[in-house]
Amino acid sequence: MGNLNNPNNLSNLSNLTKFFFICCFFCFIFLLSSCGYQIKNIMNDGSRTSTALSSNINYRLTTYNNQTLDLSEYNDKNTILLFGQIYCGSCNEEAQTILHSLINQTVAPTNVHLVSILVGATTDEADWWKTYYQIPWPVVIDLDTSVLTSLCPKRVVPCIVIHKPSEGIVLRKIGSMSVSEIENISGSIN
Repeated sequence: MGNLNNPNNLSNLSNLTKFFFICCFFCFIFLLSSCGYQIKNIMNDGSRTSTALSSNINYRLTTYNNQTLDLSEYNDKNTILLFGQIYCGSCNEEAQTILHSLINQTVAPTNVHLVSILVGATTDEADWWKTYYQIPWPVVIDLDTSVLTSLCPKRVVPCIVIHKPSEGIVLRKIGSMSVSEIENISGSIN
């Protein structure tokens, strides 16, 4: 232990304080950026893509295991689309809350189609996410953010889209929802 009256020790303490402050500042910025992350979708020429929102869910997406999932085939039941990112804490919490509400947590819900859409993820990342969180429903990727741009206002995750076959899209919500809030719109998940 050094003598605090020594000026060299005070200088080191001051540098340590500065370092600590800088680390805290960057952690604060990181936390702010992960609480509702806005996806910027800019074309190669610098122009923004169309901001008109789609009224249907006719999309073909790649699954975590390189298969194709055609959402237009989901016309027999209500469909819940959960847009998120791998490192989005609130996105992951929402998926886990829904998972824990299922009667059988090892199979996809039977009363609705539930799909997690990982924005900007690769198939390897989506495979890791599905395995890590033990998600039993389909997990697909939106690598270029085109589906997020078409369906979610402001291109922010988490975003929930609920589609009813007879009515089309009935909900586009930025932010997480509780299971009961989702079920009030989509009907029972289980």
